[in-house]
Amino acid sequence: MNMTAMTRIPSLLILLASLYACSSPSFKEDATGEFADRGLYPVVATGFDEVHARRDANLPDYSAVNIEPLTLENTRITTTGSSGTLGRDWQMTPERDTQLRTDWAAAMNQAFSGYRQAEDGGKVLLITSELTRVIQGSKSFSATTAAGAPAIGSTDSADIHVEFRLYDQASGELLAVIRDMRTVPAPQWSRAGGIGMINLFRNWAALLHTRVSGR
Repeated sequence: MNMTAMTRIPSLLILLASLYACSSPSFKEDATGEFADRGLYPVVATGFDEVHARRDANLPDYSAVNIEPLTLENTRITTTGSSGTLGRDWQMTPERDTQLRTDWAAAMNQAFSGYRQAEDGGKVLLITSELTRVIQGSKSFSATTAAGAPAIGSTDSADIHVEFRLYDQASGELLAVIRDMRTVPAPQWSRAGGIGMINLFRNWAALLHTRVSGR
């Protein structure tokens, strides 16, 4: 390795460290917003669209989790009504309900595999999750083949909205509310009763674990 390359490495490390520091979550000074009356403060730079949390939540102190099934009963699905839209592709069918709940449970169990699973006792974090909205959009994504190679054509999008709530299991105290929206190619929602959502679920579960564990 030449000297020029060697001198660049410390500078790169410093830059990466500064970028990581800038992106670390931090509380706003005032408990303003929708959950101010619950003692929750807005948190920025979390990777999620919206986070409100207690300053004294100490989420990394929890050694066990109680992960409730994904809530789908109140999911609002909005479509464009454009031609070519198949009704069942944008409905919460029994098949899609089962598939989504199964995939979410698998994603969360994988992400929180290092935690003890418990429904009572001290330092148990109760995690609830709800798919709140699905909106058919008009954003175009380049289509790909089954192997992932570019293909001719494009597909519409789907905006997927979710909300997570974290509670202290023993006291029932609300510790945090997390909301997020991700835009995905529409077939990820409609394909095979919802099976295309697994990668999105894994990403959400992994980020949630990162924010809970602090690492």
